[in-house]
Amino acid sequence: AALERVASGAGDDGSCKALLPTLLQRAAKRAPIVVMTCISSGNMQLLGQASFHRVLLDEAAQATEPTSLVPLLTGAAAFACVGDDNQLPATILSREAHTRGLCQSLFERLVRTGVVAPGNGFVQLDVQRRMHSSIAAFPSSTFYGGTIENGCRDEDRPPIPGISWPLGGMCRVIFVDMGSNNREDGAGTSVQNLAEAELLLATLYWLVDASERVGDHFSIATITGYSAQKEVLQKRLRYGRSRFGYRWPRDLRLDTVDGFQGMERDLVLVSTVRSNFNGEVGFLRDKRRTNVLLTRARRGLIVFGNRHTLECERQNWQPWLRWVQAHNAYITAEQLKAHLGGMNF
Repeated sequence: AALERVASGAGDDGSCKALLPTLLQRAAKRAPIVVMTCISSGNMQLLGQASFHRVLLDEAAQATEPTSLVPLLTGAAAFACVGDDNQLPATILSREAHTRGLCQSLFERLVRTGVVAPGNGFVQLDVQRRMHSSIAAFPSSTFYGGTIENGCRDEDRPPIPGISWPLGGMCRVIFVDMGSNNREDGAGTSVQNLAEAELLLATLYWLVDASERVGDHFSIATITGYSAQKEVLQKRLRYGRSRFGYRWPRDLRLDTVDGFQGMERDLVLVSTVRSNFNGEVGFLRDKRRTNVLLTRARRGLIVFGNRHTLECERQNWQPWLRWVQAHNAYITAEQLKAHLGGMNF
């Protein structure tokens, strides 16, 4: 109670706040479990001389190795790392730090050097409970060697209304080929694609309108690999609201793929942005980023992009596009526009 009063600012002379470190140290010593960030665990004003014999590092594959070492200095006799090295790593801005190996997490080092191995300290969680099985199919086979099983029933992931999903609704993935008539544009150090953004948002509002007609209110995310495209989408959303009276969809999250890792929505619309003659896909060639893009949706995933550009990346996007074709999940931008009718943006 005393800690709560101090933290809330009770007391008007500042003397109570001076007691905050002492109160925090007492709380840390008494608590059986303390939850904090890796870096905060090195703050002795917070922990004092408290020691922790067991340390659990969550999202360990996203933390740099030096960051992960900080909580181990609290007296840990054993520790466990929880994470996924097939998804996004820690963000390293320094090129020199990257060159010197600081881009590798402690999680990755333990796995790659054989300190832990299956049956000897390494456990692969092999059941996914998020996605319709068709959304999980390609990521499971490509990024996890086909080891991931489905822990949710397909009937618990009903199709998003307003669009014809492939294979009579059995496939909840659609790729919209923007074709060669649209082009990416540089925007500072980022990239944007106006035509792709407009068609994506027209699709978004069409599906929201269809859902409201049948009373199926689902959560939505629009994600892209580029900050410039995120800004374009935000501006076009505001324009659509002021010019055409479109309402901001409920439960909408608009973000970059890096910002959206760890989250999920019922429907996910992906803007890949890249559209050029030389087949340059930028950091979308990173399989971990591609994995995140393709595994955020629960009930439906629609990806917008230029097929000719994306298929030049042979490790991830070319196989995915072959999978799309095999499941009749490919449509052109013109086909989608015909379906949307007069929806403007």
